[in-house]
Amino acid sequence: MKQYLVIIVSLLLRIFSQGQSSQTTNSDTGAIFVVEEIPPKFPGGDEKLFKIIKDSLKCPESALKDDIGGRLITQFTIDTLGNVKDIKIIKGVREDLDNEAIRLVGLLNGWTPATQNGKKVRVVFSLPLTFSCTTNKENKKKKHRR
Repeated sequence: MKQYLVIIVSLLLRIFSQGQSSQTTNSDTGAIFVVEEIPPKFPGGDEKLFKIIKDSLKCPESALKDDIGGRLITQFTIDTLGNVKDIKIIKGVREDLDNEAIRLVGLLNGWTPATQNGKKVRVVFSLPLTFSCTTNKENKKKKHRR
């Protein structure tokens, strides 16, 4: 039993240590860090980030028509200039909402880049988004009655 535990722990440590150093990419773009000393920061903090998302959100007509919503997870790289690159959907809802999430994340440039050993580094960042593209039928009935 202890042998299995040691094997599992050593595998987990190996995986974890690889995640901390960097992911290897081609020589033109350099390393992308998964864990960094100082993480990237959005100007104005999370409050400003979510305000931009909320103010810029446009529920697709097809999602409104189908009365659909859901939670998805985006993943992107923040480069050494603080720009968002390589936006991907890690867990999607459906194509129209996924495309809107990609559009929204694309608006989020201007981060303070992450640093490692005093140098700016690219870092992978995940951002969950929840869509509620539903029509409130009760409110529509009330407005219609007036």
